Amino acid sequence: MDNDEVMQFEQDPETPCTWVKKNPPGTFEEAFDSVVADLRDLMVSKQKDYGPGNITAHGEYGVMVRASDKVARLNNLLNKNEKDKIVRNESVEDSWKDLANYAIIALMLRRGTFLLPLDEVRNYTAGRDQA
Repeated sequence: MDNDEVMQFEQDPETPCTWVKKNPPGTFEEAFDSVVADLRDLMVSKQKDYGPGNITAHGEYGVMVRASDKVARLNNLLNKNEKDKIVRNESVEDSWKDLANYAIIALMLRRGTFLLPLDEVRNYTAGRDQA
């Protein structure tokens, strides 16, 4: 990725990472932690909304199918020409987040931790846990 692409990402008003814009990371580790915090917030939110049943119904194979669907969607989004790049339902970033979270779900299923209860005491937002 060249500097023009990085600048375009930083200036994109549709980018949902306002916390990163206000507090830009100074190291690779901070940038990584910021992305992981966004993924965690999204995962916890969806787990609260939908519960684990839609995943456990088909297990790891079902997660693989969902991940495959996301890869196909990303392929479609990334190969659109410039005039067709407006997407109304899901951004490229949303698709990458979902794909990353599907990988995490698969690992949690393999480790037997996906059905652990949610921590209702903590509120995870913007990469910082607030009790």
